[in-house]
Amino acid sequence: QALGLEDAVRSAYRGERCTYVLNSGLDDDAVSEALFISNPSARARIQELIKDRHSRSDSRKKQKLRLGWSYAQRFCAKNDTSSFFGPLAWGHFKDQQIANVQLTQNDTTWLKDRHTFFENWVMQRLVEQINQQCPNTDCMPLKLNASCYLREQHLFMPINKSQRLTPLTAQVLHTINAQHKEDVTFKQILNACSDISPYTLRDLLDHLVNKRIVRRGWDISPRERNPIVRLQHYLATTGVSPDFQKA
Repeated sequence: QALGLEDAVRSAYRGERCTYVLNSGLDDDAVSEALFISNPSARARIQELIKDRHSRSDSRKKQKLRLGWSYAQRFCAKNDTSSFFGPLAWGHFKDQQIANVQLTQNDTTWLKDRHTFFENWVMQRLVEQINQQCPNTDCMPLKLNASCYLREQHLFMPINKSQRLTPLTAQVLHTINAQHKEDVTFKQILNACSDISPYTLRDLLDHLVNKRIVRRGWDISPRERNPIVRLQHYLATTGVSPDFQKA
């Protein structure tokens, strides 16, 4: 009985230590940032788990623990034997093993053909953050909301809504919606409405962006083969401040 109790205590200790290590890892600033980029709602649940790490285990806490393990695996062990929903084959290193991992390598450089790529959800979150934080809004491309369309002085919106526009608003939206060889930015708006104060035009654009009639920011297609290069090109060629590009 004593041996059985000792084994049970040892097993419980290992489980608690694993949970402790998981919580400590998830509490890291870099992991927290990666969680936010990946899934803001998941980050909030993980923060609840960390906050209540010493509370009694219940079904809600166990759900959060499973979520934490899933993201730990996603960030640290994404390979052909594991997926976001769990490893395809569970395994462990035996205590009596002398060498846990053994690698053999020939004389050639076996990482020379390695390619690093970013999944589309990562790129979309990155572009979203850049669009929100870019200080040089005058350099950012402008597009009419894909759910809206113009017909002379009228703007048609989803759910059969329409609005008659002021002459200035109509002129700005038609300038944005016209076919151009390059993206429309505030510069083209200024040229098209040269008799209007830049401050008035900025206020109008901010209003249209807040109403989601106009989208201000860059896009990266899911089919883009080199999204990081494309994004760097956008930032380098549109007049964005060097300090923001470095950040």
